[in-house]
Amino acid sequence: MKKLKEAIQLYEAKLIKGILENEGIEVRLQPSDIAYTDTIYFGEGSITDVLVPDEMLEKAKNILKEYRGKEQ
Repeated sequence: MKKLKEAIQLYEAKLIKGILENEGIEVRLQPSDIAYTDTIYFGEGSITDVLVPDEMLEKAKNILKEYRGKEQ
């Protein structure tokens, strides 16, 4: 698994997970190993990394890029 996104809020990670899973990409969320990720500083859920299978990394990046284009 490779990191697609690093040290983002849990709510954003869950949104990304839903988008990618709808496209058939396996997603794993894991707590970030960046220092100072205590919930006191970052709120409920702390800071999260989004991981996808190595071979799906570029496809996942493209899906998110396309998705961001639709938001604007």
